[in-house]
Amino acid sequence: MGRKCRYETHVLPYIDQVREWIQLLTEDQIAKRLGISQRSFQKYKNDHPELAQALKEGRQELVENLKMTLKKKAQG
Repeated sequence: MGRKCRYETHVLPYIDQVREWIQLLTEDQIAKRLGISQRSFQKYKNDHPELAQALKEGRQELVENLKMTLKKKAQG
């Protein structure tokens, strides 16, 4: 049996954090924080649906929070 790929050791354990980080950081910054290259991050995003889903959910949560904040601000 070969060694585990970096996805299993450097990304998968941090899926929940990635969901939070995408609200504050760029994908390039997240890749750096995970200790992988930007190219690897893009490949993992394409090859692993759970990573793509975590990024999507994190962005959706950010958009909802921004909408709520703007609504509150508009209402005074």
